[in-house]
Amino acid sequence: MFFIGLFGISAKAEPAGRIRAACPCCHAPGPLQLSRRYQYFHAFFLPLFRFHSQYFATCPHCASLFEVEQSVGDRARREGEADASPGQLHLLQDNSRRFCPGCHAPISPDDRFCRRCGRSL
Repeated sequence: MFFIGLFGISAKAEPAGRIRAACPCCHAPGPLQLSRRYQYFHAFFLPLFRFHSQYFATCPHCASLFEVEQSVGDRARREGEADASPGQLHLLQDNSRRFCPGCHAPISPDDRFCRRCGRSL
């Protein structure tokens, strides 16, 4: 938060709808949860105008995070849902890979034991 006297700039995130697309990471069908992050200028703690809006989608199955193109995000916010092609979702964090809780080595979904430390999964 940045203050100049009684004026300032703050950021806020809010739910913005859903994206009808399969997750590019875990390939789970179903909608991705969409959220919108924006900054706003305020005076006397009253918001005056918003700027620098970004949309992010999260897979409810693997929790991978994607940045969504502005046009798709705006459409989903207006209509509640929108279709998106894989080219309109830009991967920010892939959480579909599992890791060993002991040594943090990557493991496959069908592994019962860690291949590095032998810990039971």
